[in-house]
Order: sequence, then structure tokens, then C-alpha cells
Amino acid sequence: MLTIKLKVNETVAGHLYWFLSKFSKDEIEILEENPEFNKIQNYLTEELRQIDSGSVKLMTVEEAETEIEKTIINMNLNISELLGSNLNNQVD
Repeated sequence: MLTIKLKVNETVAGHLYWFLSKFSKDEIEILEENPEFNKIQNYLTEELRQIDSGSVKLMTVEEAETEIEKTIINMNLNISELLGSNLNNQVD
């Protein structure tokens, strides 16, 4: 089967649906558009464009794990510093 995508205004859509309903399911199947699919497709298209343009840095799994570990260590240090300063303020 051939798939055709149409963009029609709402007044025409009613007439078009009526007309298409005259055909059997074997002849015409109306496919409803999925907004979540379109959102994901647009996101992935943009991601691919950035990769193709070289504007993003790709890394190996090992490099990603190292970066994650560094981030966790930095976050733990920041939390320790915050907790330490809060404890010092409570003692005073």
C-alpha cells in the first residue's frame, strides 16, 4: 500500500473523512498521527544533525564512566562542604 500524508484544515477534514469512509479497510486505512512519535523524531533528527556537523563531542563508554565518576566525586565534595558549613553555623 502507498502512504500519503495530507495537511487539511478542519472544515475539509470532516468531508475528507466522510469520503474516505466509503472505501473498505482493504482499500484505505486511516492512520492517525502520533504527536509523541513526531516529538521523538524531531529530537533524533536534531541529534543526528549535531553529530553530522561535528558540534558535539562523542566519547566511549569508558570515557563516559570516567566523567560520571568525576561528577559524582565533585557532587559528594560539594555536599560535604555544604553540610560542614551548615553544621558550623548551627554550633555558633
